[in-house]
Formats: sequence, structure tokens, C-alpha cells
Amino acid sequence: CNAGGLHADNHYLRRFDLDGDHGISGAWTLESIDFGIETCTGAGGSQPIDVNIYFIVPGQPLTFANLILVGGVTNVQVADQALTILNVDFPDVLCDPVAFEVVVEVFTPDGQTVGNSFFVGSNAGGEIKPTYLAADTCGIPEPATTASIGFPDMHWVLLLNGSGGTVPVEDGTWGSVKALYK
Repeated sequence: CNAGGLHADNHYLRRFDLDGDHGISGAWTLESIDFGIETCTGAGGSQPIDVNIYFIVPGQPLTFANLILVGGVTNVQVADQALTILNVDFPDVLCDPVAFEVVVEVFTPDGQTVGNSFFVGSNAGGEIKPTYLAADTCGIPEPATTASIGFPDMHWVLLLNGSGGTVPVEDGTWGSVKALYK
């Protein structure tokens, strides 16, 4: 949601079903995420974003009321860049892939008054779970799939980095699972 390329409050979200989609069971520790940046141009050469990690009960609709905040990094200063991948570390977030799905949110606070422009990196390469956007200013108060709001090929580039759990033999490594989310 933007006006003249300057963004309003935007929530970019993706839901991960590690157990159901990949058979990863047992305690798994989320250590960082990598996400794509199409473009980031901030007043003064950088701008703030917040990155949050939530749990959600499998089968529940993706609404803000159903999200359980379990970790966050506030006021990450993102330097001006384009067509890059940004890594954000977390104090280890212990996940139970059977009891909960993981939801990652990148929130860009309104940058219109100060001149900030941010577009999340995406591609049309397919996705296991949909990409979501919420932006009150544009009449989208709850997460809606990018396809449902007219952007069917906007698949957010996002990777989870962590360790532990039980990875199915056919996947071999967590790296091969991460690649499915690109």
C-alpha cells in the first residue's frame, strides 16, 4: 500500500506449516530469517522495519486476533538497497511444529511523511503457502492473500533458518526445505 511509491503501514506475512508441509517434527529452533527486498529507499539512507514471529494453531484463519507473538526485533534499520536478501537474527525462538504453525511478519511503518519507500522482494516462482498483506490505509485491515487483492504472482521471498527437529529422510537437510519457500 503506497502513494507515489512512499509506503503506508504495511504488514507482510507468511505462514509456515513445518510439520504438515515438510514432516518436520520435534522441537525446532528458529534462529534467523532471510527475506527479499525489491527496493528500500529511506530518508537519510535507511528506514526502520519491525520483524515479528508468531505462532498460530493449525487450521485457524490467519487473522491478527489468532496470532500469538513469540519473538520480535523492533526498529531494524534497513540501509538503502535493491534486489537483495536481508538476514535478521532472533534470540532463539523454540518452535513446536506439531502444535503450532509459524507466522513471520515484516512491518513497515508509515513512511509517507518522511519519504520512505520499501517494497518486499517477491517472484512468480510459486509458493507452498500464500503471501499475505495487511494495510489499513488501503482498506485491508486483516491479512489478505496477495492473489486475492490482485497480485497473483507476488510470492514473498522468505527463508527460515534454524536447527533441531526431525527432518524427513527424503528432504535430507533443512536447506532443501528452505529452498521451497523462495
